[in-house]
Amino acid sequence: MLAAVGCGTVHEAPVTGSTSEPNDAAWPMPTAPGLGLPNARHYDTAESETVVDLVTGLVWQAAVPEETFTWQEAADHCTELRLGGRDGYRLPTRIELVSLLDLERTEPAIDTTAFPETPGEWFWSSSSSAEEPTRAWYAYFYFGYPDVGEQESTFRVRCVASPAEKPRTGARYELAGSSVRDRRTGLTFQQSVAPEALTQEDATRYCDDLELDEHGDWRLPSMPELQTLVDERVRAPAIDATAFPDTASGAFWTGSVWAGSAELAWYVSFDYGAALYDLRTTKNAVRCVH
Repeated sequence: MLAAVGCGTVHEAPVTGSTSEPNDAAWPMPTAPGLGLPNARHYDTAESETVVDLVTGLVWQAAVPEETFTWQEAADHCTELRLGGRDGYRLPTRIELVSLLDLERTEPAIDTTAFPETPGEWFWSSSSSAEEPTRAWYAYFYFGYPDVGEQESTFRVRCVASPAEKPRTGARYELAGSSVRDRRTGLTFQQSVAPEALTQEDATRYCDDLELDEHGDWRLPSMPELQTLVDERVRAPAIDATAFPDTASGAFWTGSVWAGSAELAWYVSFDYGAALYDLRTTKNAVRCVH
């Protein structure tokens, strides 16, 4: 539903999903320290059994069990878990698991100071596939990609607990001019896309040079930032089609270079929301952020 709010328009995206937890980020997406991006990743590791993400407020299981679980077994394991004098743990959503990815490294693609001895393996999320009810989202922490797998597969698990959250009232997206502000994450995205597909280098330059809605601080989003736009309840495209009309279902460049090779960079496919890397000379779609 659309309604006028202030100088823009807001679009209320439903927050129901495949689990009881909302699947959109309700906090700023952490970014790699040292890159000059907002919300640099920062953890509190004072407690031996848990790690607190000081950007998202999420409380994570510090050490992970050695065994693997089916999707349902993983969910049951987290429900029964008690750590750091608290219960209320659960399987993380897709976007929560993505928030842990450290794309500056591989094997594993996670902060190894905060989460030592993390195996570079597949980890379950609670988010099921939109069109394939027997599949669910995971993140592969060997080098960092999110995708979907069969729920009967056995993967690793790292449980999470939520901080006390404010009620998610009002619209998620605010439309103003040619921009869309996500009220959950604080990110503002270009509503349309670049007029043509670009290489990753040209995409970076396009965003750096973009002047839109009196803003000149546009940039190419990181892979986790672009993942916040994925609406895993729909496909082709996997995005809110009212806030971002005419979005193609293909690959969109991010500013995240693959840690394994400077010739490769990450993209997000809005067919269903998975991410992977490709040669930076490949031409893909572009949507900038500030």
